[in-house]
Amino acid sequence: MLPLRLRRAARLTTLLVLALAGAGCDNDSTAPNGDEIEIGGLFSLTGNWATLGVASKAAMEIGIEDVNQYLSAGKTGMHFTASIQDTKLDPATALTGVTAMKAAGVEVVIGPQSSAEVAAIRSYVDANGVLVISQSSTAGTLAIQNDNIFRLTPSDTLEAVALVGLMIADDAVWITAQAYLATGGRGQPQALKEALVTAADAFYGASGWTKLNAAGDRKFGDFDFFSLTQTGANFSWTLSAQYNTQTGVLTRI
Repeated sequence: MLPLRLRRAARLTTLLVLALAGAGCDNDSTAPNGDEIEIGGLFSLTGNWATLGVASKAAMEIGIEDVNQYLSAGKTGMHFTASIQDTKLDPATALTGVTAMKAAGVEVVIGPQSSAEVAAIRSYVDANGVLVISQSSTAGTLAIQNDNIFRLTPSDTLEAVALVGLMIADDAVWITAQAYLATGGRGQPQALKEALVTAADAFYGASGWTKLNAAGDRKFGDFDFFSLTQTGANFSWTLSAQYNTQTGVLTRI
């Protein structure tokens, strides 16, 4: 369980700064006040590729737990929860899931895993103002400018997708939280979309820099991966793997 708790000082500092800034805006009508925000998760938990789905679910839940812990220091009144559904890696099920999430008021969804699922939901999320952050979709046909799909995986090699995917689920929670803090809460889809891009462009998380290109896909493909390791009573960040975009090689350290 410990390696999934990938807390990076830069992201904590950024989140706390935003939280404290929000706390200083008590007289601002846009400041959150007891706002519970539900983030959706579409993962294959029982179907094909369930190993990544289960790991992504765990990473998302841990990310939300960590975000809420650090938000409490800023007194924003904002609290995040997860609404996770099993897609079984089936495009039709993914569409049913995101439709139900939209009806429940969800504005940001992490997942789904496969490009086929992302393709199945793209028209719906674009038409209904739902933002999607896929942790493992890589199809070039989905690199479309100005849509509501954001993809943070640099490679379609299975090993890279498996390693990056679960880390990205954690990173996506932090990016989403920063976007909500920047906009002050729910109900502002266009502002939230713009804030999400801004947050991703400046974020360094468990999977490295998350800056996006014009199509909403990850701009930089070379990554250093870090794990939190324990030696006695001390914790430290340890370089665990490196991925090179040009060669397509993932090297474990």
